Amino acid sequence: MKKPLLVLVFTFIVITFSSAQICLSLDSWSFAGDNGDGTCDYNVSMTVDSGNGASGTATFSIDGTTVHTESSCSCNPTTISFTITVDCNSTVSIDVFYDAPGNGNDCDGNSGDIVLPVEFSNLSSSIQQNSVILEWSTSQEINNDYFVIEHGESADDFKSVFNIQGQGTVNQITRYSYTHNSPHDGTNYYRLMQVDYNGNAHYSDVITVEVEKSEDIFIY
Repeated sequence: MKKPLLVLVFTFIVITFSSAQICLSLDSWSFAGDNGDGTCDYNVSMTVDSGNGASGTATFSIDGTTVHTESSCSCNPTTISFTITVDCNSTVSIDVFYDAPGNGNDCDGNSGDIVLPVEFSNLSSSIQQNSVILEWSTSQEINNDYFVIEHGESADDFKSVFNIQGQGTVNQITRYSYTHNSPHDGTNYYRLMQVDYNGNAHYSDVITVEVEKSEDIFIY
């Protein structure tokens, strides 16, 4: 009589694991910072729905490497936010496995491809008469909607001065420039905001430009 019992138990285990449901959805992601070594930090927000409310552990991974663990999560549904560190301007796919011990209704899922922001070279500047010429370039663009040139009189007070249309998705070097004709006398602060079609944005480093405006001299 023991042999049929073992067969029944084994069959039960197979059915339990096959009932795992897909339970992950991507809410949003955004650029958090450039580490200067070819990697960047991105903030990710995802919702996990176990379908049963049992407390368990949600484990997030990229290519088999765990990037975040959320313990004691009811996940019914629960929005979880964390930061990942990956190659800048790359495409990543995040997996989740939700384990509620003894509940028998775990779930797994995948975010699908997440295309990370456009990588662009450092913003540079030059002065021509009383104007500031800003230049930058991109090695490739993915879903790049537009750039916003921002100017400020201090490092924490920026205002938008002009928008430049991006190239969408291209795999070639693209060069951009903008001439700011109304900098103020003294130290000027500039930065770029790059915006994707989905509204996600990230910023360049801030640069400073010293402007000494010359006064016109009239000779009679």
